[in-house]
Amino acid sequence: IMMGPETAAHHDLIIRFGGPLAWSQHLNSAGMGAGLASVRIHESPELPRLQGKLRENLALFDSLIGTEQSGDDFSIRMVVIGSEAAAADASGKIFERGFYTSPVFFPIVERGKAGLRVMLRADNRPEDIRTFCELVRDAVELD
Repeated sequence: IMMGPETAAHHDLIIRFGGPLAWSQHLNSAGMGAGLASVRIHESPELPRLQGKLRENLALFDSLIGTEQSGDDFSIRMVVIGSEAAAADASGKIFERGFYTSPVFFPIVERGKAGLRVMLRADNRPEDIRTFCELVRDAVELD
């Protein structure tokens, strides 16, 4: 039903890369606990404080490294590098210096637009964001 007869040729691709994004699954215990904790935060005055801190961190990152997502409230940024090998290499160099950022490439992004997926949080310290951005600049040639 999901694919229909016209898309049957893509069956293997959907099975290989769809996973939990394509098929319904039960929420596990950890997921239920996270949901309950999220409800408590959303019902407290802590939510606006955390949202404000996250926006500050996003603005700091955006001031240091420009991405297509600069200015968005969404907490994920994509630093486009180009080749898959260069993205994996940059991620490894940054990891060796103490920071994790995942390389992403096709089918997550379109071919030729591989890069680093940066996930910012409210509890990131400004000095860590600055250090991380310096490491990204050292590992990747940015304009």
